[in-house]
Amino acid sequence: MPRDERLDGFMLKPALILGDPAFQAMEPGAQRAYLVLFLNLWGQKEPGVIPDSDYALAAASWTGLEEWRRIRDQVGAALDTAGRPGFWTSPGLVETHKAQSEWIERQRNAGRKGGKAARRNLMERASGDPGGDLFGPAEGTRTRTQEPDTATPSLAVGRGNGAASGAPPASSGFALPLNDGSDLDLPASMVAEFRALYGAVNVDEALREMRGYLLSLPRNRRKTRRGILVFVNRGLARLQDRAATAGGARHHRTAADDRARAGAGARLEDAKVFGRVPGVKP
Repeated sequence: MPRDERLDGFMLKPALILGDPAFQAMEPGAQRAYLVLFLNLWGQKEPGVIPDSDYALAAASWTGLEEWRRIRDQVGAALDTAGRPGFWTSPGLVETHKAQSEWIERQRNAGRKGGKAARRNLMERASGDPGGDLFGPAEGTRTRTQEPDTATPSLAVGRGNGAASGAPPASSGFALPLNDGSDLDLPASMVAEFRALYGAVNVDEALREMRGYLLSLPRNRRKTRRGILVFVNRGLARLQDRAATAGGARHHRTAADDRARAGAGARLEDAKVFGRVPGVKP
């Protein structure tokens, strides 16, 4: 596969964009224009970089020229407009493209076998495992032996927020066993974000259950270092959906019960006053 075709996409962390104060300060029209511009920056001749031209920027953000000039400063606050004179850049996209290019080059140099394993793992990470029970594959689904994991690039978006720092992140105390025999230690910040995203789920209990589930599997059926977070998010999302469904059912049953009890109480009061229930022949 030609190299350019393998770089037609990139990993995105929505929380880094949505949590950016510059993005939050934009009016809705400017937010839409920024998101379209951000995505179109990947397809530029130099990914992550676009000339500082109102015509080019308006076209890349799918806005009219007059509207673009009105919201230009709001959108520009979320990008680097001064670091490279004559251009607007997204440092996160530039670094992501560089990291992905270097990683693909390493995989190509590793040989045909390494390249096939990398593509399989990328497909796993993009699509997750086939449906089934809460954590495991569907019944009857054939499970292949997973390849040992290799280092993957650290990918950042936006203005570079969230990039890895030199100090190791604080541990949450939760570790999930992998198919290479090691454990993935989940950072405390990641577990805190899971708790915020899945408010209806007891995240700590779910993570303990996931660890127990993985320990019960043969090592070659556990997740790779790349695929483990897809597994975790999928499990938490299913628990969240189940909690929402169960909560909705309880709500409807409670409301129906309340109406029935209210109706019965009203009929009882009518019987006390009138000696019978109005509308019903004695």
